[in-house]
Order: sequence, then C-alpha cells, then structure tokens
Amino acid sequence: MDFIIMLIFISIGILLLIIKNIQKRNLILERNKENNNKFCILIPARYESEVIEKLLKSINESTVKVNNKDVYVIIESLKDPTYEIVKNYDMNIILRKNLNLKRKGYALEEAFDYLKTNKKEYDLYFIFDADNILDKDFIKNMLISYNEGYDIACGYRGIKNKKLNVISISSILTFSLINTISNNNRSKKGKNVVLSGTGFYLSKKVIKDNYKFHTLTEDYELSLYSIINNFNSTYNLNAIYYDEQPNDYKTTVNQRLRWIKGYLEVRKKYIKILRKNIFSNHLNKASIIDEYIGMKPYVLMLLGILLFLIVNIIKLNFLKIIILLSFIYFMLVFLTIILLYVEKDNIKLSLKYKILEIFYNPLFILSYILCFFKSICTKNIEWKRIDHNNK
Repeated sequence: MDFIIMLIFISIGILLLIIKNIQKRNLILERNKENNNKFCILIPARYESEVIEKLLKSINESTVKVNNKDVYVIIESLKDPTYEIVKNYDMNIILRKNLNLKRKGYALEEAFDYLKTNKKEYDLYFIFDADNILDKDFIKNMLISYNEGYDIACGYRGIKNKKLNVISISSILTFSLINTISNNNRSKKGKNVVLSGTGFYLSKKVIKDNYKFHTLTEDYELSLYSIINNFNSTYNLNAIYYDEQPNDYKTTVNQRLRWIKGYLEVRKKYIKILRKNIFSNHLNKASIIDEYIGMKPYVLMLLGILLFLIVNIIKLNFLKIIILLSFIYFMLVFLTIILLYVEKDNIKLSLKYKILEIFYNPLFILSYILCFFKSICTKNIEWKRIDHNNK
C-alpha cells in the first residue's frame, strides 16, 4: 500500500509535468522589430570594490561601443571604495537615498527614478551584478534579440571562478539546469523565460510604470509580471557573461534560503492572477499555465517519497528505504552526467573533478529539500552580502 500511495503522488506529478510541456506556443502577435538601440547599463554595487573593476573593463572592451556616461553604478555611500573606481572610468554614480530598504529591487527602483528625474530615456536597460564579466560580444548578441522584437532577454551564465571546487561547480550546474536546459527549451517552444538575477535587458515598455519589484527574488517577480502583462522574453545562448559562484557550502545555503523564500513570496503575490487567466485568451497563456503549475509536480513527488519513507521507518523496513534512496541518488547521478555533457565546452574540468562532481552534485540537489524546510521555518530572511573569493 505504501508503494501504491507513493506511485499515485509521483504519477500525478508526472502528469502535471506533461501538461506543462505540451502547451502550445504563446499566442504572441507579430513582434514589432526594433531599430532603436539606445541603451544603458545599471549595476547595483554596494561595497563591491573588490570585483567591479573587471566588469567595467569588460564593458569598455565590448565590440559594441558603450558610452561610459550611459553606465550607472548604484551605491549607498560615497565612502564606499567603489565610488572612486567608478569615477576613474568616468561613469555615473547613483547614490541611494533610502537605505532602510535593503533589497536589490529597491536599489533598481531608485535608479529608474533617477533616470526619469534627469530625463534620461533609453530603448533598453541592461542589468548586471558587480561581480559579472561580459564576453566582448555579449551586448552585440543581446541587441540581436532586441531587434527581433523581444521585450526581455537573458544571456548565458558562465563561471568566472579561478579556483573551482565541487560546491562552485554544483552551483553553476544549477544555473545550467535553469538556463541551458529549461529556459532554452522554453524559448524554442515560444514561451517566456524565467530570469535569474543578472545578465539581462528590459525594454522601456517593461518599466514604463517604473521598476516595482521588491520581493526577495525580484527577478522571478519580474518574470511573472512580464508573462501576465503580455511582454515576450527569450534566452540568448550566444550572449555570454561570467558570474562568480560561492566556494563554501554556507553561502550556497544562504542563497538558496533567499531564493526559496522569495519564490514562495512571489507565488503568493501572483497566484490568483495566474489562476484567473488559465482559461482566458491571454496571449501568454502557455506560459501562464506553465508558471501556475510551477513546482507542484516536484512537491507531489517529494510528498509521495516522504510518505513512503515515514511508513517504512515506522515498520523498520530499512531495505526498502535503502533501495528507494539509492534509486533517487543514481537518478540524480544520471542527471549530473547529462548536465556535465551539455556544459562540456563551457566548464573545463579535470577527470578528477568530473568524477567528484558526478557523486557530489546529487547530494547538493537533495540539500534543496533541507533548505526548503529551513526557509519555511525561518520568519525573516534578507539579503546577505557575499564575500568574493575570486578577484
């Protein structure tokens, strides 16, 4: 009976996954091709003097000429060493006014307020984290997406760490799953993508009512907002930027607690609107159904597995427990092998690290379950500054 109950939960989860993946393309009308490419770059950079110079240098080395006066770095204090670095590049400083509002979304909102007040209008706005580095053709390739009529596009996230370990590799494989697998698949099917923090642009249409995304995961909130408001987005695999990944487990836990808490926060805010539009003639209906289902398939599968484990712990049937956990582990080993194969040209690893990662990454993925329970049991989760280990 315990096996049948687990099978029912897993079957419902698989059915929901099938429903997510058989949706037709969004009913997007003929996209308006764009020829105006006036853009700016926004960089939230609270005490990021250790890393920001490499980003600014990569901007100057772009194959598309970037006017330094169209780069805006958002800081909280003129005593921040970041200030002097930015001024040396003759780029703009936006000094935050309301420091009680700590989240990245508030910093970006103040930046857009600043641009509006100073009558600085652009066709599209790039957003980067201070520890990013751009490939020289990043902007060039993103402008291709913009000129094809996409309101939002995100690029490929590479890893810039000089020293890699299984933790930083597992972290970048998470983004590989989100972008190279999931977002790339969404784009091919004509669905909207899910943004992940940095390395994307917004057209001026998206922020005409200002940047009003203040949750812990303002990127996911922006993603749902774009779907509900008929904006279209895409994933550009050729637009490459590099991001630093944490080398210590504690930092990854802090990140994932925020991501999970923010995900739940955004779902609570938008779930009624998504539900309302499931049976409508909404242009982004396929993406609405996709996001309404969200993580439910995986939650149902997890519930089925947990019920099975609890019943068999009570019965002291440890053989069944070992068999199930071993099966799950080796399924995740197989997933890791696929991810490493997909990223073989982008993540250069020695044979030693490939073997270590194949056996460590399943444990890293499973630790999301612990992070989930910790996040729902923790009342206040806020942004925590990440120390940079790879200058």
